[in-house]
Amino acid sequence: MKLKFIFFTLLIIILSLFCVSAFSAEGDYIVILKEEHASNAEVLSHLEPIIPEERMYLLKDSSKLDFIATFAEHIEEDLPVDVSFPDPDPMLFTAPEDASYSRQWNHTLINLPAVFNMETYGNEVRVAVIDSGCNVNHPDLKDRVLTGKSYITGTTDVTDNVGHGTHVSGIIAATMNDVGICGVAPKAKIVPLKCFDNGATTTTAMLSQAIKDAVDVYGCKVINMSWGMSYNYSSVRTALNYAFTKGAILVASSGNAENGASPDAISYPAYYTTVFSVASVTSSGTRASYSYYNDGVTVAAPGSGIYSTYKTGGYGSMSGTSQAAPHVAGLAALALSINPNLSPNDFAVILTSTCTDKGDEGYDTHYGYGLVNAEAMAEKVIDTIPLYVSPINTAYGKSAFYIENNSDTDINATSIFARYEDSGLSGVDALDISLSKGEGMRIEADFLYSKHFWWKSLQNPVPIDIE
Repeated sequence: MKLKFIFFTLLIIILSLFCVSAFSAEGDYIVILKEEHASNAEVLSHLEPIIPEERMYLLKDSSKLDFIATFAEHIEEDLPVDVSFPDPDPMLFTAPEDASYSRQWNHTLINLPAVFNMETYGNEVRVAVIDSGCNVNHPDLKDRVLTGKSYITGTTDVTDNVGHGTHVSGIIAATMNDVGICGVAPKAKIVPLKCFDNGATTTTAMLSQAIKDAVDVYGCKVINMSWGMSYNYSSVRTALNYAFTKGAILVASSGNAENGASPDAISYPAYYTTVFSVASVTSSGTRASYSYYNDGVTVAAPGSGIYSTYKTGGYGSMSGTSQAAPHVAGLAALALSINPNLSPNDFAVILTSTCTDKGDEGYDTHYGYGLVNAEAMAEKVIDTIPLYVSPINTAYGKSAFYIENNSDTDINATSIFARYEDSGLSGVDALDISLSKGEGMRIEADFLYSKHFWWKSLQNPVPIDIE
C-alpha cells in the first residue's frame, strides 16, 4: 500500500467575535468574570464552572446573557471545532514483530538510545494526550495507559475511532517489552483525554476543560496537543495559562500546510508563548515541506513517516507535525523522571540550549532552536542534581541503574544488589564505585532486582537505601 503523508491539523472555523450586545441569544457562552464579581453568588448561580480559579465559566441559558454581561470581563461563544479526520491509510501490520525497533530511525536521529543507557525512561510521569482517544488494549500501550475521559460522551470510554490519538500515544510511551516498538519515554503513563471523533462536535469549552482536568484531576505534568486552531480563543489560552502556572509542560504541533497552502502560517495553541511549538523534519533532518514556519516555532523533531501504534492493535506510519510534537512530550517525561522538580521554564532553557542547530545559525523560524537532542538534554538535566541515581530498572533477567557525580568532590561507595527468595538472601552482587566530579556509570546485576543498597563506606554499617 502506498504510504501517504498525512497533514493532520484540526482547523477551527474563524468566526468574528462581536461585542456582548451583538451576541445572538442562541447557544452556549464562555464567560470570564471581572475580578470584583468572582464571588457574586447570584451571578454564579447561572454559570457552570470550567476553570473557576481563572474566573472562567459556561453559560448555557442564553436568556441570561444580558444580565451576565454586566459582570463579565470577556464573553465568547462556545464555538465548534471543524474537525477533519482524513483516512490516514497507514501501512498496517496485524502481527507485530519484535524487531520493529529497527524501523524507528526517529530515535537515532535525536540520539535517544544514549538516554536509555542512562536507565532513564520517563518512569511514571503522566502525559495527557488531548486527541481522538486511544486503543487502551493495544499490546504496546495497555500497560502504559491510565483511565482517561471522553469529553464528547462524558464517560471513560476513550475508544479511538480515528487512529490519530493511538499513534501519538505510541510515539510517547509505547512499552519497551520486546513487542513492536518502544516510545520516547517507554515507562511514562498516558492519560487519554478524548476531544475529537468522527462525526462529533468539539467545542472550545471541551478543550478548555480537558486542559484543566489534565493537571487538576489526572495529575499530568505534560500535555500533548497534536492539533491546531486558526483563531486565538481566549478560553483555550486562559486554560493553557492556568495549566502552565500549575507546572505543566505544554507541547503542540506547529501546524501542517494542506492543499497547496503556504506553510508560513500561524496555528494555536502552538503559537502561544507558554507552549512548545514543534516543527517537523524528515529522516534526513531537514524541515518537512508541509511544516508551518513562523516566529513561534520552538524546536524541530521527527515527523515524516513515523512508525507507531495504531487503533487496530497493529502498527502504521503517519506523517505530520502531529507526529513531531509527541517526541518533545516524551522528552519532557524523560526530563521529569530525572528531576521531578523541573519547572516548564527550566525545561525550556535546557531543551532549547541542547538542540542541534539547523537552518540559519542560531534561532530561525523553520527549526526554532534546532533539532531536539535527547542525549544532550538528559545530560544537562542530570547536571542539575549533585548526585544523580536513576530508578532501578529490570528487564531480561537483569537489574540496572545509572549514577552520576555532579558534586564538588569525588565519591567512593559500594553498590550492593541483594536478591531475596523465600524470606532468605539468595544472591548478592557488590561493586566498589569511584566517581570523580562529572563522571557517571551504569551498574548492572545479573538477576532481577529484589533490593539495592548503596554504602557511602563499608566502614559505615548503615546503608543508604536508594529506592
